Amino acid sequence: MKKKILFLMALLAVSLLALAEMTVFVYQKDGTKVEYLAADVDSIGFANVFTITFDANGGDGSVDALRVKESESVNLPANIFTKSAFAFTGWNSAADGSGTAYTDQSTVTPTANMTLYAQWKSTMGIADGHEWVDLGLPSGTKWATCNVGADSPEDYGDYFAWGETTAKYSYTSYNYTYSGAPTTLPLRSDAANVNWEGDWRLPTIAEQAELIRECTWTLGEMNGVNGYTVIGPNGNSIFFPGAGNYQTSNVEASYGYYWSSSVDMEFSSDAYYIFFNSSFLLVDSGTRYIGRSIRPVLGE
Repeated sequence: MKKKILFLMALLAVSLLALAEMTVFVYQKDGTKVEYLAADVDSIGFANVFTITFDANGGDGSVDALRVKESESVNLPANIFTKSAFAFTGWNSAADGSGTAYTDQSTVTPTANMTLYAQWKSTMGIADGHEWVDLGLPSGTKWATCNVGADSPEDYGDYFAWGETTAKYSYTSYNYTYSGAPTTLPLRSDAANVNWEGDWRLPTIAEQAELIRECTWTLGEMNGVNGYTVIGPNGNSIFFPGAGNYQTSNVEASYGYYWSSSVDMEFSSDAYYIFFNSSFLLVDSGTRYIGRSIRPVLGE
């Protein structure tokens, strides 16, 4: 009996050895005959198992692949890829965005192995020689990185009375030249549009209020200049120096006064502006003849 058992065990060992040396073939879902390799069980298209892989498409980071059974659905993972100066806008089955589009964390029911490519939208750019940043605001408004007349974000730039398009040496009620009282300043009297041209303009009071409401304002400095770093919902930021305002010959620095294009309809001699100091941040209105800073925007 023992000899029989030993014989059977020896026969099984020989059989297993022979099987290990055999080449096993399987068929993919498209009917192609391929050699079976255990490591490829998900990648060569076996029935009932599909793989979704994620490509950063020029970005940085990694996202783990998903393995999904046939006819089952899966929620795509939240994107963690990043790309400098670009915002993630979703996934696409083609790198150039010409394929099937998928939103972040949407539900997918794959019918084959698939690769999804991250799609990106620039969050910085140049318009008419001036740099803008997309802060991810609901309105889509893009804000300039510098004041009118400035060469860098921390430079104060020039000062303008509301409705005037050139800087002056003094700002008084006697030398104020704009007498209109429109609800919104026309482009011909908009210092941002006249000096920078193109689609640049002063922000409206609503756009200034959105900037305060939707962004994080952090008091600090840039290259020794006091001001606020304004961080948008998408993580991009701009800097507002505390350039003060200009009256007869005095610049009240460390405070910020930035004109909007909107008139205070209750007091038509006043116009709205962003005001900030080390303790306050708000939209206020004040006398139009005083020289204040201008931070242009590009609207949608």
